[in-house]
Amino acid sequence: MRDWGYKPLENDGALNELGRLFEESRLADKVIESFEQDVHDNSAEIRATAYLVYILANHGLWQDGRLAEVTSLAISRLQTILDEEVEENVNLHGETIHLLNQLRQVEPKPGQNVSYPPCEP
Repeated sequence: MRDWGYKPLENDGALNELGRLFEESRLADKVIESFEQDVHDNSAEIRATAYLVYILANHGLWQDGRLAEVTSLAISRLQTILDEEVEENVNLHGETIHLLNQLRQVEPKPGQNVSYPPCEP
């Protein structure tokens, strides 16, 4: 096992564990399923899932090769919430715009690999 720093994920074992958790929980599949919900009935759930994607992507913790797909889907669903004026509360509308902008900042560019692949023991 290799350590290259002192932070919690700066070693092979930690990244292996994170990769295992992603795989066993099927987190990416569940995120995609969440984004397939109706925006009118489940906008809060979609926003929460989009925020989770942002947090994991922003900290380089997304452990699945579908980060580009997932961030693109999150952006699309949040844009739909805005376009269809699902949120009547101006504060929720503003927070949705803010989250949308955050996701655009972490969205991978074509061909860019930003997730850490799980290390081999």
